[in-house]
Amino acid sequence: MASSSSVRPAGDLALIKRLQLELAGERAFQALVDLAGDRLRELLSADLVGIALLESDRLLLSAPYLVEHGQRSCPAPWTPTGLGAQVLRTGKALGAGTHAGALPAGAGPQPGSILCAPVVSGMETIGFVAVARMPARAFRPHDLRLVKAVAASLGVALDKARPAGDAREYRKGTGQRDAELELIAGMQQGLDANLSLDAIVELVGAKLTEAFDANGVAVAWFDEESMQVTPVYVCENGIRMPAIAPFTAQPTEANVRMLRERAPVVVNRVDPGKQGAVPGTKLPRSYMRTPVLAGERVIGLVTIDNFERADAFGDTDVRLLRVVAGVMGVALQTARLRDETDRLQEMVRRRSAELALVSKIQQAMAKEPEIEAITRFVGDSLWEGLGVPLLHIWWWNQDQDQDQDLDQIRLAYWNFGGEYGNPGMGYPVSDMGPCAPMVLVEQKSFVASNWAEHEALGLTCMPGTVRSRTVAAAPIVGLQRVLGLVIAEDDEREYAIDASALRTMEIVGALLGGALESARLRDPGWRPTSSPGSSATAF
Repeated sequence: MASSSSVRPAGDLALIKRLQLELAGERAFQALVDLAGDRLRELLSADLVGIALLESDRLLLSAPYLVEHGQRSCPAPWTPTGLGAQVLRTGKALGAGTHAGALPAGAGPQPGSILCAPVVSGMETIGFVAVARMPARAFRPHDLRLVKAVAASLGVALDKARPAGDAREYRKGTGQRDAELELIAGMQQGLDANLSLDAIVELVGAKLTEAFDANGVAVAWFDEESMQVTPVYVCENGIRMPAIAPFTAQPTEANVRMLRERAPVVVNRVDPGKQGAVPGTKLPRSYMRTPVLAGERVIGLVTIDNFERADAFGDTDVRLLRVVAGVMGVALQTARLRDETDRLQEMVRRRSAELALVSKIQQAMAKEPEIEAITRFVGDSLWEGLGVPLLHIWWWNQDQDQDQDLDQIRLAYWNFGGEYGNPGMGYPVSDMGPCAPMVLVEQKSFVASNWAEHEALGLTCMPGTVRSRTVAAAPIVGLQRVLGLVIAEDDEREYAIDASALRTMEIVGALLGGALESARLRDPGWRPTSSPGSSATAF
């Protein structure tokens, strides 16, 4: 007996005619939608069927029918994205190998196959029908034809069922809505290009500056706990403003309401006696502001200012701003997830490089008994692995007798840009600042990544050398004592040494300490050579 899939195309016409007769009956709006959705679930054995229709503003979608794995749900209105936005824009039925953002993402795995067909009323696309299955490549060409036919029949039926005075007056204000949709589509197209967080802000700011009849646009990060506002995009009268310092948002009535309701607010008449301008900007006569949400958290603020007119903003402006903020929030969450993935991948890469470097040093130590050769190899390997211009290694506390001079530290290795210094130079520990005891006595590592951190730690510069922007140090630890320290410096870059690099320095310091102890056991009279050399940061 032939399979059902092989006989389906021949029976499609009968199925469609039967469904058209059912839809043509006297039914209420919701009943028509339910009938079409239920029939598609039965005919295509679908894991998900959704019918999405544009709201009256034509900027948001709602789903009067959404059933996933037999469970009915009613999601909040959302902004058209992905495959759904493409169907609305082109009016053409499409199929895809993934969910592609047509419908709100559920809690479970995303379907591997989806068909999407437009619902047309009159000459306009008013929504779409989406049918999905979990496996990839689960649909055949005749399945798409069936979904298209059902969507077309549903459009006709909805057009007849809609009362003359229904709120969905799609033809009203078409020009304005088309311009708004063009703005959203252009923004979505740009945000789909895997932009960074900064690039997303720039795109949103530029699009809003073009779209609104306003004098000012500002986009800022926001920390709700501290009420800290950090402006990242400010444009007034078409001119991009220089950096505006972070400030604390005032608990005005508008701000409190915006944060409480997680919704836009409009202040159409600003009272100069009660509200001042942010330093570096002008005070508007009217403005509207909306939160940018990541889930339930407010992560940003978008403000549109008008410096010339009071009562400058209406419901259409607020609606558009709300949609833009929604699109931006989704894009920022996606970008943050992408940045987090990149960060984790970089962490794995750095960890692998760290392990490879340590393994390389361990193998060399097992073959080379001479401590000078080991020190040179370790210094070269660490200098190359960390990618810093300057690396130096110092010996301290090599002698076990009680008469040793613990105020003297001697250079064992010095490499600045591939130029080597001569080992053996002595330097007073007492002249190296407060950080030397921290490393040599307390066995603590540290990183100073900028001038402020240098000042806090009391780092200074040795006479005749250039002050570095980043300085990191780790102890060389032997058997229950510190034998020296490893210092890495970068004279051009801040934050050149991160936690992973410092951990590598600590591990290498422990390996080098073990090698030095072994050398002392083999030759108790071993001492570092004494010859002039160079160094850099004193600390």
